[in-house]
Amino acid sequence: MIWTFAGACKIFVYQSSVSILGYSYGYFSGRDFFRFGVCVTVIEFFIVLLMVSQYWPLIGLG
Repeated sequence: MIWTFAGACKIFVYQSSVSILGYSYGYFSGRDFFRFGVCVTVIEFFIVLLMVSQYWPLIGLG
């Protein structure tokens, strides 16, 4: 599951076949997956925001 979330954040189970497989075997509930996905999405948003604020001025977009 860590590998699945490393590529991109997922909010819904059906966004990845690995997530569907884990969900079908009962390793987590839909609510657990959604809450974790929202947390990862927010964290990734702020990381990208920080990276953009540093990178864009270097290429003349800021």
